[in-house]
Amino acid sequence: MEELFYNRYRKEKLIGRGAFSEVWMVTDTLTGVTQALKIYSPSSKMEDDGIEMMVHEFALMANVNHQNLLHPLSFDICDSRPFLVLPFCKNGNINRKIGKFTEKEAWELLRDTANALAYLHAMEPPVIHQDIKPANILISDDGSYMLTDFGVSTKAKSTMSRLSAEDKSLLSAGTLSYMAPEKFSSNNLPIMANDIFSLGSTVYEMLTGYLPFGNEGGLLQKMGADIPELQGDYSSELKEVLKECLAKEPWERPSAKDLAKFATNMVEGKPVDFKTQDITPEPQPVEQPVQQPEAKPAPQQPEPQAIPQIEPQPGQQPQPIQPEPRPIQQPEPQPVPQLEEEQPIMTGYPSAPLSSGGSGKKIALIAAIAILLIGAGAGLWWFFSKDKAEKPTMEMTDTQEDTSIEDATGTVDLIPEAQEASEANQEALEAEPLITEEEAKPTPPAKTTEEKVTETKPKKEDTKKAESVKPDKQEQPVEQPKPKGGNLSYGSWSGKVAGGKPDGIGMLTFTSAHSFKCGNGKTITPQAGDKLTNAEFENGILYQATWNKSNGATETILP
Repeated sequence: MEELFYNRYRKEKLIGRGAFSEVWMVTDTLTGVTQALKIYSPSSKMEDDGIEMMVHEFALMANVNHQNLLHPLSFDICDSRPFLVLPFCKNGNINRKIGKFTEKEAWELLRDTANALAYLHAMEPPVIHQDIKPANILISDDGSYMLTDFGVSTKAKSTMSRLSAEDKSLLSAGTLSYMAPEKFSSNNLPIMANDIFSLGSTVYEMLTGYLPFGNEGGLLQKMGADIPELQGDYSSELKEVLKECLAKEPWERPSAKDLAKFATNMVEGKPVDFKTQDITPEPQPVEQPVQQPEAKPAPQQPEPQAIPQIEPQPGQQPQPIQPEPRPIQQPEPQPVPQLEEEQPIMTGYPSAPLSSGGSGKKIALIAAIAILLIGAGAGLWWFFSKDKAEKPTMEMTDTQEDTSIEDATGTVDLIPEAQEASEANQEALEAEPLITEEEAKPTPPAKTTEEKVTETKPKKEDTKKAESVKPDKQEQPVEQPKPKGGNLSYGSWSGKVAGGKPDGIGMLTFTSAHSFKCGNGKTITPQAGDKLTNAEFENGILYQATWNKSNGATETILP
């Protein structure tokens, strides 16, 4: 009788083997369905504490559900060996396509895998995959990519690797080739940035056929190797994104969420810009300058031909100029400007009603001509009357000029009393010259010595007021705050400093422990060696940052 695993699954084909597990294509004899069976510690029985740890970890993963994650159908234990039953992907993993990927396939791989990682990294607590490589990325029936072999902690993998170490055939150098450089440091706890480095190495290998740092992985980079540039006819965006994923420092790599957004836009053909820690996939509002010329002229720039002859009614509020109704409102009759009422004073006759602005101007012109004619007649009369009286020429005073104006409006003969008064005063006027306008002006009283001193020397109070108005002396300390950046008592800050506290956006590297209040109500205490990148402070309160801890872990601070 054929031996069945767990008295149910018949092994058909070995499709994968790792350091602490085997993957088989099996037939479920109960249902007849082809499935995948992953057996942990296949060559050795696992101890009870290890089994208990595995049970706990897979219980935490029971509710994981994402289209780019291969979710287990069931978990069980057979002869002290934990195992998973998984959906069988007939297309297998992407190992067989190493070196054959097109740029479009690379963007699709980045999109699907980064989406899966963003889902795992957002869990509480975050789930770090720790083993991103081609063998753990499957191709689904619809052609999308699915991430498998997740949810097992480093401690559990270490335990299983130790138990299976006697069988050298189970050990693989493949995982080492995709490890990030920080994994080779004294503080090698798993962080999210580890997965981003491994994903960048995987995509690089799928395009070129070889790993960026060979079989040594990030260890070679930690020893000083530069990031190799992606060679070939690839876009600058793809070259840049792989360079950022393979950055030596963990905080210089993009998050899985930002990477997924960027790759999604590239797959969909949207114009985007890629920047480390600042990906803005939405298109910029480049259409605004094109739309602006469609706006109508502003109200403060009215058409010149409409305003001079139209005034609003008393008490009526000025209306905003609207381009559409303007041509309709202009021809309507408007009230006559009140300035035309001054014309009767100039002519001496009552003014006739004016029906329009044009007739008012004609009347004003006629009145002006009448004044000139009357003035000319008055001058002739004065000339001939002077000859008849045979009087010497007399210069008229201001009062007599006013009288001549009144004569021009109605009276044409001087009264005899006025003529006799003029003749009687003739000799006095000739003997004593007229007073000029300058002499007629009142002479101001002479200023005393005290007033002169007061005029030349301002009061002290006025001087102080004048000095207080000068902005150069009083406002310079406000306009020139403390220099941007510098060393704080607990670290080095690259942004603005206000009141001895970080203020604005920058990076803060700690030389000693220091506590900060956060905008979300929490308090964090970074230690020496920690960094806050893309940190946003307001008067010493932290509202947003990426907290890169000295132990390699990363935490996002949000408002």
